[in-house]
Amino acid sequence: MATLFIHAPYWKASPPGRYSFEYICKTGIGEGYAIWKKWALIIKPGWTVVLLRNDKGKKRAEGILVDLKPTGKYIKGVQQYDVYIRDLMQVPYKKPPKKLNPFGVLVIDC
Repeated sequence: MATLFIHAPYWKASPPGRYSFEYICKTGIGEGYAIWKKWALIIKPGWTVVLLRNDKGKKRAEGILVDLKPTGKYIKGVQQYDVYIRDLMQVPYKKPPKKLNPFGVLVIDC
């Protein structure tokens, strides 16, 4: 199953900040994720999205991708996207199958 993993670390935004795990779970919007072009071209609505907090108080939630919208902003030459997710539900924590990239993103395209 094709899956987009995104990380919402505690150090970046403690709750209830808009980049926090809790805020993303509540709103279904992950703001400003830098996603490599090769991945952005293949990611499609309907994919599974796994939201992780891999640092303090490890957490995991899973949902379905609704949309990936470019923000017009870039980090180190990489386009940032807002990730829109529906049916996001917290599930028991489980490590991702591979290491996330430096921007806290991983794509598994099966």
